[in-house]
Amino acid sequence: MPEIQLGSHTVRSHGVKVLRIHMHDWLILLVLAAIDLGLNLIEPFHRFVGEDMMTDLKYPLKDNTVPFWGVPIIAVLLPLAVILVYYFIRKDVYDLHHAILGLLFSIFITAVLTDAIKDGVGRPRPDFFWRCFPDGKGMFDPITKNVMCTGSKSVIKEGHKSFPSGHTSWSFAGLGFIAWYLSGKVRVFDRRGHVAKLCIVFLPLLLAAMVAVSRVDDYWHHWQDVFAGGLIGITIASFCYLQFFPPPYDTDGWGPHAYFQMLAESQNRDEALSPNANSLSVQQTELESIYIQSQHGVETSRGYSGDTNPILNGRESGRHLSSFNLKLIRRQPQQGHITWKKNKANTRLKQLGYKQELSRNLSLLSNFAFSFSIISVLTGVTTLYNTGLKYGGPVSLVYGWLIAGSFTIFVGLSMAEICSSYPTSGGLYYWSAKLAGPRWAPFASWLTGWFNIVGQWAVTTSVDFSLAQLINVIVLLSSGGRNGDGVSGDKYVVIGIHGGILFLHALINSLPISYLSLFGQLAAAWNIVGVFVLMILIPCVATERASAKFVFTHFNTDNGEGVNNKVYIFVLGLLMSQYTITGYDASAHMTEETKNADTNGPKGIISSIVISIIVGWGYILGITFAVINIPYLLDETNDAGGYAIAEIFYLAFKSRYGSGVGGIICLGVVGVAIFFCGMSSVTSNSRMAYAFSRDGAMPFSSFWHKVNKHEVPANAVWLSALVSFCMALTSLGSLVAFNAMVSIATIGLYIAYALPIFLRVTLARKSFVAGPFNLGRYGVLIGWISVLWVATITVLFSLPVAYPITIETLNYTPVAVGGLLLITVLAWILRARHWFKGPTTNINENELV
Repeated sequence: MPEIQLGSHTVRSHGVKVLRIHMHDWLILLVLAAIDLGLNLIEPFHRFVGEDMMTDLKYPLKDNTVPFWGVPIIAVLLPLAVILVYYFIRKDVYDLHHAILGLLFSIFITAVLTDAIKDGVGRPRPDFFWRCFPDGKGMFDPITKNVMCTGSKSVIKEGHKSFPSGHTSWSFAGLGFIAWYLSGKVRVFDRRGHVAKLCIVFLPLLLAAMVAVSRVDDYWHHWQDVFAGGLIGITIASFCYLQFFPPPYDTDGWGPHAYFQMLAESQNRDEALSPNANSLSVQQTELESIYIQSQHGVETSRGYSGDTNPILNGRESGRHLSSFNLKLIRRQPQQGHITWKKNKANTRLKQLGYKQELSRNLSLLSNFAFSFSIISVLTGVTTLYNTGLKYGGPVSLVYGWLIAGSFTIFVGLSMAEICSSYPTSGGLYYWSAKLAGPRWAPFASWLTGWFNIVGQWAVTTSVDFSLAQLINVIVLLSSGGRNGDGVSGDKYVVIGIHGGILFLHALINSLPISYLSLFGQLAAAWNIVGVFVLMILIPCVATERASAKFVFTHFNTDNGEGVNNKVYIFVLGLLMSQYTITGYDASAHMTEETKNADTNGPKGIISSIVISIIVGWGYILGITFAVINIPYLLDETNDAGGYAIAEIFYLAFKSRYGSGVGGIICLGVVGVAIFFCGMSSVTSNSRMAYAFSRDGAMPFSSFWHKVNKHEVPANAVWLSALVSFCMALTSLGSLVAFNAMVSIATIGLYIAYALPIFLRVTLARKSFVAGPFNLGRYGVLIGWISVLWVATITVLFSLPVAYPITIETLNYTPVAVGGLLLITVLAWILRARHWFKGPTTNINENELV
């Protein structure tokens, strides 16, 4: 009989679960960090400093006793070390996770408040005179007598940040939190008179106080600054501790709220499953013994009889029981104990003709994260920003995004309605089969499936190839840029990097779905926070910024491609927007691994589109405000080799700080987002390949649809990576051929999106049975709008992009898409129509019953 020990929850056993529950808290932390970064970059308020005020501001300019880099060590790393030591003693991941969360919230909230007040108050430091006049010769306005500083701008900027003290507030925030933490762990308020415990708690506060004193001794702060900083820090630390832990004097003051909540919920769940259970929700025949050890080492042993009750209900019962370490010896629950919702989803899948083979553990957040990460506005906007600048400039970028996004919402709504009715990994091709009717089902399924899977492979190829190119640009800028003899790899280096990236993506996608879910949520958080940081940071750092009139009204007609008609130019500029908002069918392909798939799948589709439109528009606005000279940004002779956004980032930091290192770091942020985008693309590809091969539509189908011991379609994962790499090999021969290949990423995918929607509003208009998510009487109207929009962009994006038309300037999109259509139809006529009958069931009649 296995032992279940309620006092032991390690990182390995419960770490992923705890982290997933609090993913939104980590997202908020990233937002706070981004806000604080922005506050440090903006210019503080320059308070009036008259000549007669300088008497109190002539203290000597000294170095810091506690350097800036020493504060994180004292306020963050030292408390973290204490928390980790306690974890290794107690092995409680709930305590570890919530202590770290509380500490970081204490630090970052304090940092935001402190820096916001610093910028708003603008109080000069005690050594302001020497910051303003390094040569000791004061210069003042002859009329107002205000200072006219001659010193370094960065030193003067720092001189206006005296109130409150950042060193002090950070120190009291971190060390104040650990003082609260220690007081709960050593039970300071147990009323036994152990004064030594108080001394332990006071030690962190003493260290924080010494840091505060050093700020006055170094003449970096007035005493009022230090007092206010300490008050802010200790107050925030107290609130953050009490948010995650009971007060130290409480009976349960030794552990976090979440631990007791977990015990209470576990107990209530056991009671629901075993109504006749005793006070620990374990049947009398299963319970053998309970050993209880209190926090103070007093051991007792209790025997329980069948009528030994009563049990306290709800949260209090969990809290009282959790004051001890309980060791229960009980039998394993019987097989088949699954939640009703998961069982309902599995039953619905069985009704659609498939047995549950994949692990169904994804939440709505995880489902959304995969689609959001594939859309990845940082990926699409960054890699195709040149196209938007060239064709229409700011007007195409700003308004084209809103137009494309609005119509994409209609497409997403129609797809979400169908997904709710047919939540399977096959997604689009399965929907087409069901909506086309028995006669046309095989052909509709075949055509949709191949357009979908080839389009997805093209997306993965395009995304990972763009990351390889970005890495090449980062290396170029890091080694001096195009104008400074920078190093740049040739096409063979780029394809090698591309292969390495695909290998990593396949490796990650071979992991259990719980890890993949965590990566997906991290990817979504990275994209949101990355957009938020860059849209604020870049225009703030840039020394020259575009006017609002330029951003919202300037139309660039100087594209150098012979295209002069403004309407035509605007249409070509839409490609960036439509290319970016692609890939949200991933939510449909992940439905067999998603809880409540018939509602969470559709929600994942819609939420990923809407949130991408919002954050993407903010990103476009923020970057475009840093655009000054469009022809120079597109010129291949600039430092970034014509990579517009890379040049914008690089110039912004170089113009202000004399070095473009900050811009290169920002490109790294984009690079990580593109990496996550490619990872999620492989995930979606593999689920589509798994489902398509499960229905026998692919060569060697029996091999590709196998799942490994982790219930992951690993063979389909590596197939997707291999095909994407092979598609990228065309770049070695000709970039024209490569561009034709990846053009299927937009047009091919949207044709696959439109086919089931078209069948829904035509052949299945009356027979369609809606799921829990439905559009009601507006479903047909929205469906037709979606179909017409896809038809429109298919034509528009097939038009020539340059004149005169030559082999190099020809738009090969219609050739590529037409070629795919021709091959697919010929394969159907010649062979597939004889053996492919559309989606097939993989369960027998007995299993279905």
